[in-house]
Amino acid sequence: MDLATHRILISRHVVFDESIFPFASPQLPSAATYDFLDDDLPPLVVPPATPAPRATSPQRAPLPPRAPSPAPQPAHRTRNTFGIHVPPRERLNLLASVHRYSPVPTSARAALKDPNWLDAMNAEYRALLGNDTWDLVPPPRNANIVSGKWVFRHKLKPDGSLDRYKARWVLRGFSQEQGVDFDETFSLVVKPATVRVILSLALSLKWETRQLDVKNAFLHGKLAEAPRAWYQRFATFITSTGFTCSRSDTSLFVLQCPEGTAFLLLYVDDIVLTTSSPRLLDRITASLRYEFAMTDMGSLHYFLGIAVTRDSSGMHLSQAKYAAEILDKAGMTACKSTTTPVDTSPKLAATAGAPVTDPTEYRSLAGALQYLTFTHPDIAYAVQQVCLHMHDPREQHLAAIKRILRYVKGTISHGLQLHSSSPDSMVTYTDADWAGCPDTRRSTSGFCIYLGDNLVSWSSKRQHTVSRSSTEAEYRAVANAVAEASWIRQLLHELHRPSPPATVVFCDNVSAVYMSTNPVQHQRTKHIEIDLHFVRDRVAMGQVSQMKLDQLCNDTLVTVVNGQLPGPTIEVTEGDSVLVHVVNKSPNGVTIHWHGVKQQLNCWADGPAMITQCPIQPNKNFTYRFNVTGQEGTLWWHAHVSCLRATVHGALIIRPRSGPGSYPFPKPDKEIPLVLGEWWDTDLLELERRIKNGEMKEVPTSSTINGKLGAFNNCSGVIADDYVLNVEHGKTYLLRIVNAALHAEFYLKIAGHIFTVVAADANYVKPYTTDLIAISPGETVDVLVVANAPPGKYYMVAMTVPSQWIVEEPLLNTLVISRGIIQYNNTSKGSENTPVLSPELPVDDMGNISFYFHGNLTSLLMPSVPASIDERIFIDVDQGYICKEGESPCRTAVTRMNNISFQLPTSVPLLQAHYYNNISSSISMVREFPSSPPNIEFNRGNTMKATSMRRVRYNTTLEIVFQGPPGETSYLNPMHLHGHDFFILAQGIGEYDPNKDVHTYNLVDPPVRNVALVPRFGWIAIRFVARNPGVWFLHCHLEKHVPSGMATVFVVEDGPTLDTTLPPPPTDYPTCDGQSNKVSYE
Repeated sequence: MDLATHRILISRHVVFDESIFPFASPQLPSAATYDFLDDDLPPLVVPPATPAPRATSPQRAPLPPRAPSPAPQPAHRTRNTFGIHVPPRERLNLLASVHRYSPVPTSARAALKDPNWLDAMNAEYRALLGNDTWDLVPPPRNANIVSGKWVFRHKLKPDGSLDRYKARWVLRGFSQEQGVDFDETFSLVVKPATVRVILSLALSLKWETRQLDVKNAFLHGKLAEAPRAWYQRFATFITSTGFTCSRSDTSLFVLQCPEGTAFLLLYVDDIVLTTSSPRLLDRITASLRYEFAMTDMGSLHYFLGIAVTRDSSGMHLSQAKYAAEILDKAGMTACKSTTTPVDTSPKLAATAGAPVTDPTEYRSLAGALQYLTFTHPDIAYAVQQVCLHMHDPREQHLAAIKRILRYVKGTISHGLQLHSSSPDSMVTYTDADWAGCPDTRRSTSGFCIYLGDNLVSWSSKRQHTVSRSSTEAEYRAVANAVAEASWIRQLLHELHRPSPPATVVFCDNVSAVYMSTNPVQHQRTKHIEIDLHFVRDRVAMGQVSQMKLDQLCNDTLVTVVNGQLPGPTIEVTEGDSVLVHVVNKSPNGVTIHWHGVKQQLNCWADGPAMITQCPIQPNKNFTYRFNVTGQEGTLWWHAHVSCLRATVHGALIIRPRSGPGSYPFPKPDKEIPLVLGEWWDTDLLELERRIKNGEMKEVPTSSTINGKLGAFNNCSGVIADDYVLNVEHGKTYLLRIVNAALHAEFYLKIAGHIFTVVAADANYVKPYTTDLIAISPGETVDVLVVANAPPGKYYMVAMTVPSQWIVEEPLLNTLVISRGIIQYNNTSKGSENTPVLSPELPVDDMGNISFYFHGNLTSLLMPSVPASIDERIFIDVDQGYICKEGESPCRTAVTRMNNISFQLPTSVPLLQAHYYNNISSSISMVREFPSSPPNIEFNRGNTMKATSMRRVRYNTTLEIVFQGPPGETSYLNPMHLHGHDFFILAQGIGEYDPNKDVHTYNLVDPPVRNVALVPRFGWIAIRFVARNPGVWFLHCHLEKHVPSGMATVFVVEDGPTLDTTLPPPPTDYPTCDGQSNKVSYE
């Protein structure tokens, strides 16, 4: 063969010179030196007429020469004499069984002699031509010709048997230029956490998952930078078909179209594709195969050396074959196993022991173990420790690797189990090994993150700086975990999947937990300050923005928090300090009120607009800081501007410091927040304007349960539009019920089940058994429900109380119902068509059911009720009229308290004016709120519009009697007092008689509440001690009454000591300078 012309010459006069190629003596260059000549042969060559026999070595036995050779010959000829060695046998099968297949050739020439490898080379060559990889042109002058090389590989099945022969023609990588692209790397490898998240979602959604293999991926573009060129080639095509490239992981592509949703993962030349419908899966696969030469490998079963098996519970990922290869490579297939991957007593020092004899082998094993952590989180810490010493490995480090391998030997069948459960929660566990490094005393951080029941991400990493305390080390570990959790949440957002509620982070260092809410800066170093702010901003960051919600088959623009309705549930423990960072991305000013939180000496964080603060303007933010000392139970948070609380609200749960086991009732198996609300088709700001002008004619379109309209108003027919609570027979559930509605009191019933009321307004009550809950706007009620009915489905109905809508318009006498489903998990198959049982709904009783429900609640404890009072206030709550400009007679309807219709300030919040002693100069129309109405008879004339307030000395005991109007226009009025709980002493029907009704007071075990429901045609008496300095709003919690004036303010003065004095406002306190506050109540 002429190597210059690549011509093969056939002649009978061929003489083999055994002293030179290919039978050179050890002093001469060996055949291996000339391998590149074989590799540079054209990829397709005519094979010999008769296939060559399969041999373990590509060389043939020597033939005797025709003439004596002048070169000297050794006396005894062996293969070692000429440097010829038999390649080692491949040991790839897990069971060490013998597989008969062609060995991997060492050169293209050897491959051409084997029909199996020849077929693989032909397939590769056809793929190169089919993909238009190159154009044949004359070589340009002074050009650097990039050569190529054939690479051969056995592709094996998970059991070690041969899957196929794989031949690839690749470019030589050593042609990069120093200073140009020599140090540049580019990896189109999807993140392991992304793979696990996608597989978890596919399992929960029951999507089909398919894998594809692209042929000669690195030759799909310019030959200079093969990985980057292939990625650009693939990304350009896939985005042209409608996919978008994820910002969280550039090797993830997402398709959202009318036909469905698809996720595509790219790992070099391997593709994993999962879609919501088989038709979409086939269409995308066909499109890819049309554009690229690729093989459809069928359902996901073996990907990146990971065996994928499915069962009824989900999917199991195993690297057993890969682990066996590592053990074989290390010569430890027969080693004894151990139960732990690391010895916990000694720490690996950098310079302890003698250097290893073969550092390359050490680095190879450590790198192999790194990839094994894809499905083995149990060895993550141990592998991370040995990888720290790859630059200078010692015998002690090699011993640590061998211990890991012994552990792998004993757990080789273990893997990662992904369950097909819903990813409706995210839980993170963090820890740190403080000052664990014996050389640098740096700490090691570790975390793991569960999405639903699936472990999707974990890490073990040495920290960059030295931590001077365990708190600092633990906090940095929390920061790392929160960063990863934030990344996963962003990934879910890009996948068009709903984000779980607030991520729960478990940290075993109390001080680190407190740091996340401590307003004091920790600036020892820049690093800890950055971590501090990062975690605190994500501990409770609420973003207020507008979005369109599809309800009643119409898109309605509403304001929500974090894209959720209801907003995120905030879960804390008694005594915690809470920090919530509110970012206003809506076009309107907004504030957040922490309903029921006492805010002791912290009135600045209470939240009502123009009472304690200016609204947070669009594109501005404000951080609320408060503590929940001495409070347990269910409260809630909501917007306190305009009617925005219809959609800006969520639950606030305070658990006991010693855990749920310390509840004064049987410990529930599960706790469920249940937020009842209303859905309005009208614009909420326009609704507020009509209320203030006395023009309100609307009623809510529907009521909601946790944002779901329910079966009565489910026009879409999509089951996801119904609220469904899955229960297990015999389990006890704690329902934390919140009424977030603007106007509606709800009656709540569950067919076939009984409630046990255990708390109201975050105060425990004596257990009260009933089949109906009456809950008015602003109230919270905690009830226990035992799932003891026959397995099946039962309706949970939230019905509004029709009587409350009667004002003057017959249109408002309307029944609004929402319906959810209680579904038993062990309901037998085939019962889908079984009728859902409905509860018997109460008839309209003009408020009697609510009156008796609230009257049956008494305090669990024996509270210390003040026996004497300092001030008694009688408040008449009713409706009146004022005159608009030029209007005669006065017919603009307003609500009032003691004939004063409350008017909010427009320039300075009352609290700010009070603190700086300039109320009279900064707020017009200020009036002292009277202790009784000017006319005890209900007279709708003489209504005054003013900013009413009543000053109260510190430690004053007040008794307030609220009196509702008589007649057919009477309605329920839930009166809410900010900053205080109070005792409900008594309630009654008719007019209050101070001489008679005072003897009905319950001074032994009165319920403690923050909302007092004034009954129709009746009255209610409360008592409390004013020990919280500040400006506190008292108002009706019916939204139709607040903008129209049913409110006033109590100004509690400072006490005699520093501990009873209101501190100054926070440094980031919102101001009203140059701002428009017209969105607030006027």
